[in-house]
Amino acid sequence: MNTFKTPMMRVIVVTACLSSMLTAIAEAGTRYVNSPEDSFVRVEGDSTLHGWDAESDSFTISVDPVHPFKGHDLAPGDRWEGSMEFELHADTLTSGRRGLDRQMHASLLADEHPVIDFTLLSAEIQETKDDAMVLMIEGDMTCAGVTRTKQIDVTISLEEDALIMSGRKEMKMSDFDIDPPRAMLGAIRAADEIEVSFHFVLKPE
Repeated sequence: MNTFKTPMMRVIVVTACLSSMLTAIAEAGTRYVNSPEDSFVRVEGDSTLHGWDAESDSFTISVDPVHPFKGHDLAPGDRWEGSMEFELHADTLTSGRRGLDRQMHASLLADEHPVIDFTLLSAEIQETKDDAMVLMIEGDMTCAGVTRTKQIDVTISLEEDALIMSGRKEMKMSDFDIDPPRAMLGAIRAADEIEVSFHFVLKPE
């Protein structure tokens, strides 16, 4: 006798399938927000004198997935559906050096345009793993009052109840019409190229 045809086995199989579907739906309907104590954004660059870096852990990011991050049948090349918004106040980026911070905030026009933000336009799956996926996200990034569309590869994983997002992106300050900071009457000048890296730990709201 085929035991899978018995009423009890059919109930067990149907229950297991429903449980799996509900888990995916619950995750897809969950809004995630950042946990500041575990998250950071870092900017690194060079200058005619030495390298420099600045970091902030004071920002907001929210992710509302339509497609779940696991238990899905998505494959590389598929679009991931959801929303993602990021906002950081420029004057929270600090290097630990007061003079550099002053020059950096002035170059970022932090008084006139205090907010750096990113809004997701689209996302495409680049790679899937058992517990993670890599998305190529495209969105509008505004810095120093100038908006540009940027593409960033982001690795996303689920660890217990936390959504982990990390990535890095090379950019140029001139992309946003920013004049690289100078010091010592122009004798020291920051390079135009920078690298932005981030690590976000988001929890269900």
